[in-house]
Amino acid sequence: MSDDDRSSFQVMKQEMNEVSIQLTRGSIVEITSDVKHWKNCTKERIFVDDGYTLSTVTPGTEITIGKTRHVCLEVVDEMTLKCKVIVGGRVSGNEYVKFRGTLYKRPPLTKFDLQLLEFAREFKLDILIIFGVRRPHLIQRVKKLTQDFKPLILSTICDQEGLDNIDDIIAVTDGIMLAREFLTDNLMNRYSLPAIQLQVCGKCKVAGKPFYVSGDILEQTLTVGTVSACDISDITNAISQGAGLILRNYTEASNAVRAVKILDSVCKSIESAERGIDEFWRNIDLNPVPQNAAVACVAACAALARQSSSKVVIIVTVTGKTAIQLSQVASSALTIAISKIPAVTRKLQMYRGIHTIMYDKPPVGNWNDEIEARINFAVHYAVKKDILDYNDNYVTLRKSEPTSSYCDNVGLWKVTSSKRNENLCAELEPSCPRGKISSVTPAPGSCT
Repeated sequence: MSDDDRSSFQVMKQEMNEVSIQLTRGSIVEITSDVKHWKNCTKERIFVDDGYTLSTVTPGTEITIGKTRHVCLEVVDEMTLKCKVIVGGRVSGNEYVKFRGTLYKRPPLTKFDLQLLEFAREFKLDILIIFGVRRPHLIQRVKKLTQDFKPLILSTICDQEGLDNIDDIIAVTDGIMLAREFLTDNLMNRYSLPAIQLQVCGKCKVAGKPFYVSGDILEQTLTVGTVSACDISDITNAISQGAGLILRNYTEASNAVRAVKILDSVCKSIESAERGIDEFWRNIDLNPVPQNAAVACVAACAALARQSSSKVVIIVTVTGKTAIQLSQVASSALTIAISKIPAVTRKLQMYRGIHTIMYDKPPVGNWNDEIEARINFAVHYAVKKDILDYNDNYVTLRKSEPTSSYCDNVGLWKVTSSKRNENLCAELEPSCPRGKISSVTPAPGSCT
């Protein structure tokens, strides 16, 4: 088995009897990439499968394997390091290995990675998370290899080189994930991570790209089921910055459920408090001059939602592009995107502020009747889920004609049903007669 056949940054799993190794503080251990030792990990010698990076390590480098930490004392040869354990613990197979302050030399795409991309192509996966992105050309190559099914690509930043090239990576990727669990052990100054998180989040906001953080998100809740004040403070700051959160490594399903409920509660309290006018104008200022009539309609829709205090903007979408644009400027309202295409509804879930609905009802009447039926369905859903209530305002964004090339009709409406009467569908009642103030359709090519 060659190095390229094994997954990145992992201790090779023992073929026989998966037994963890207890390392004690102060003990001496060899860390090697010599494949003749990959079946024989002991307290004295540990095999890692990243010989590319191991050959660049110098004495004094801190190495993290799982929960244990080591410091390099001597470079025995290009494949072997003599190290001292400074934080003891158990090490088992498939542990991640991190080298603080070291430039990773492993090829960005190995033979195993190409096999995974072929798997993604076969099943036409909607989203790909690329681990350890250091340069933009990796994302460009992945997009070229997946151009026949065009998945959304989320780039995971794990080391300093990725941070150095973050602007170029953001420009070519569909989203960014900041892997704090790796950056903590890779950066020379681990205490700079909160500032880095804030800066990368701001760059993603300006570019209109989703931003996620992973690592130590409600870790105490996921592992032992209890809540830590530090964890609550951490997720509060991340949500306030506009980040999405990735939960990992739970021990029991009940712990994962509890963590999700905590996130839901914190998100509701923070997002409702932060929907202020300053955020709205900040989003509008990012695109001060509409580039075309489609962008102008999105901006008009966001402004109408703000002025009417609408809780929801409902958009009937085919590709999801307009819903993404709307979610970036309509921060005061929830964007409900309704589509008949399953892949579109799944991909839109990656974007903050968008709630997707899959519409699978049979066609009714003509084109206009079909669009009205989808909007009715979305309103009824929102009422049933307590997103909307009786007499609430909501805004719709849709095409005015089947031949329109973009959503060019903005409408303001009121909910005329409530959850108390489950037998009544959510009816559409305009705030004023149809075709006047509540419904605006610009002329082709105009920027009304």
